[in-house]
Amino acid sequence: MIPRRIRALGKSGRVGRLSVTSLLPLPFLLLFHPPSRSLSAQEETSWILPTTIGYGGLGCGGGYLATSEAIKAAEAQGDRTRIGAFGIALGTLGGCWIGIRLGHRTGAEADSLLAVGEALAPGHRRGVQLGTVLAGATLGTLLSFIHVSTQTGRNAEIITTYALAGAAVGALVQALVNRRLYPQETPPAFHLASGREGGVLLGLGFRF
Repeated sequence: MIPRRIRALGKSGRVGRLSVTSLLPLPFLLLFHPPSRSLSAQEETSWILPTTIGYGGLGCGGGYLATSEAIKAAEAQGDRTRIGAFGIALGTLGGCWIGIRLGHRTGAEADSLLAVGEALAPGHRRGVQLGTVLAGATLGTLLSFIHVSTQTGRNAEIITTYALAGAAVGALVQALVNRRLYPQETPPAFHLASGREGGVLLGLGFRF
């Protein structure tokens, strides 16, 4: 049975009285201000965007290279095709579509599993990690086009440099948020132990 009065201790140390009727508005206030709770891995980081960008960029590059090489091989055999640039554009768009679909599905499945606290399969986790690195490479490649437009020659070197720098940034970002791919694991912890010859051994446990 709920008591009619609830005693509360004030900041000054004096005991005051709080009527039960004054607590009635609290349930309605909680509807607008729910209590804070810990975020799940999916709510902290959504993997859909990086994997979609990463695999989309990989698909675009793969489609472009595959189509251009096919056209070159046909021309080398004396079969001069008339589709030329149109075929390359079509192959690039097809590769982009495949990569985007693959990346979006990979990220969405990871979000769904992590949202309920389930661990990812090793292959799936590696796919998400690779997608984040590829996202950095894709964004770096897009930035390289701005530089290339103002330069003459050395286009391949400029694009490669930007792509590698973007991949390095993507790998750094992935290392910083990698723990969120392990919803059931504790954060990295230091291990301190005494050595055989009286020394001290210090280790860091980190899963990747």
